[in-house]
Amino acid sequence: MFFYWVAMKNLGRRFCYINDMKAILTTFALCLFAADLAHSQMRVIYPENVKPISAPLPSFPEEVRNPIYGDEIRVLAHIDTEGKVKGALAYFPLTPCSNPADPTIETVRSAAVSAARATVFHRILKDGKAIEERVSIGYRLRPVPSSLSDEQRRIVSIGIANGRAIALPKPQYPEAARRALLNGSITVQILIDESGKVISAGSISGHPQFAEPGMIAACLARFRLMTLRNEPAKMLGAISYNFAP
Repeated sequence: MFFYWVAMKNLGRRFCYINDMKAILTTFALCLFAADLAHSQMRVIYPENVKPISAPLPSFPEEVRNPIYGDEIRVLAHIDTEGKVKGALAYFPLTPCSNPADPTIETVRSAAVSAARATVFHRILKDGKAIEERVSIGYRLRPVPSSLSDEQRRIVSIGIANGRAIALPKPQYPEAARRALLNGSITVQILIDESGKVISAGSISGHPQFAEPGMIAACLARFRLMTLRNEPAKMLGAISYNFAP
């Protein structure tokens, strides 16, 4: 009986240990799920091997629920050797061509920069040594919906849209960039309506000096129509511009 009691006591301890481990693993899994859910609104675009330790999410105004503002804003962050952000620059979300001075845009950019500056990353290593790096971060303007609205279902992603253009004005080369002898390319994301007219545009990469003239030119572009189930559809694409003095 004594050996039976000892065996049952040990078995009970093992059972409790297993139950405790299950609780720990369940809690850990839930924490990971919550972290993934939060980080689904924030992504590191490049370099892909850079991982955040803590990443607060920006709070965006209700107005950005309108698809005219697009789905995401991008921030270019400068990471130091400790994984802390020492500087951040926000590109533009999609900006209504009818109202380039929309105050919502600056509110969104400020919120994205504040969140990026508060983010802490794992140290970035190269050949075993911590280095500084520039990291591109994307923030979703709103949570991923469980189901798309009728308007969102009628937006077709077309990638680089230059080849689909029937009118593609060249952007004006900015005088400040000319004086500095700057050159380079930028990418401007665009939302095109059912008539082939660009209704919003926002720079997503390239030198900030070229962002405004690129967006102005993009708003003047026109594109061949696209149909979805035999009806005209909106298009989400991008235009690439090259600037040279």
